Amino acid sequence: MTAPGILPEVLDGAAVGIFGILLSAAFCPIRWTGKKRWALAGCTAGLLALQGMFYFGASPTAAKYLYPLITHLPLAIILSVLSGKWLWPTISVLAAYLCCQLRRWVALLVIAMVPGIDWLQPAVEIVVTLPLLAVLLRYVAPAARSFARYPRSMQLLFGVVPLAGYLSDYVTRIY
Repeated sequence: MTAPGILPEVLDGAAVGIFGILLSAAFCPIRWTGKKRWALAGCTAGLLALQGMFYFGASPTAAKYLYPLITHLPLAIILSVLSGKWLWPTISVLAAYLCCQLRRWVALLVIAMVPGIDWLQPAVEIVVTLPLLAVLLRYVAPAARSFARYPRSMQLLFGVVPLAGYLSDYVTRIY
């Protein structure tokens, strides 16, 4: 991939990483102290650095295949430590992953209308990221956080949908 083509892809990777981390954290009922905010900021920087090491050190393909292990699993662990719970932070990461797909769907719609431009999909995803994140943080995150107060059986029942979407997407699109 050429330098002009790689820049939007790298920026989009960072944008979706930050988007997913912030949304996952917003879905968790964590009592946010200054120390926990700094911990999440440091972990975010660490996760982005880890993604970059795989992307540039190994290959973009390796980074894509290993994304669940280098981003989603560590994020679920980080949010579990910050919240003191394990189930809802894991479901939060899965649910935020589904929300990240909205960016891709909008971009796919645009490139279907304007085909043939390699960098257009990541560029559209970048442009859509902040407004979509703002809407999800404002209207969806409070409802998602409220599920953490439900019995574990209800949380598991809710979590089946993002888990199925996650597995389906990875099996059909990535692997």
